[in-house]
Amino acid sequence: MTKLILLLFIMFPTISYSSYVDLENINWINLSKIINERVVLGQSIQFENKLVLNQNTEMIINDYELLPINVAYLNFSILDCNANQASKMILVLPKNSDQSRNREVGVQLQENCLLEIYVETRDLYSVSFFHLQENNN
Repeated sequence: MTKLILLLFIMFPTISYSSYVDLENINWINLSKIINERVVLGQSIQFENKLVLNQNTEMIINDYELLPINVAYLNFSILDCNANQASKMILVLPKNSDQSRNREVGVQLQENCLLEIYVETRDLYSVSFFHLQENNN
C-alpha cells in the first residue's frame, strides 16, 4: 500500500494529502499533514464567556506541534471572524469520539480569531471535531 501511494505521488504530484483522507472523520494526527488547509468545525463549541463557535465554522490550520509534555498543540485561524475576544480554556469532548474513555481536549479562543487546541498524545488517533471540505482551495 505504501508503495502504491508513493507511486501515485510520483505520477501525480498535484494530489494533496486531503484528497485521500476520510473527509468526515479526520483524526487529530491527520491534521498535522494538512497545515494551511481549510477544515470545518463539526460541532458547536460554547465558551464560558458566552462566545460560541458554530458548527460548520471554517478554519485554516496554522500549526501542529508535539510538546514535550505529551500534548499536541494545534493552532487555527477562524475564517469570517468578526469577534476579537479571548476565552479561558475549556474542555470539549468531540461528539464522534469513541466512549471507551474520556477524550476531552483543551480548547481556547485567543484574540485575532485564533483557536488553540491541546490534545493528549494518547488521543491523537481518535476522531477530532473537524472535517475537511471536499474542495479545498
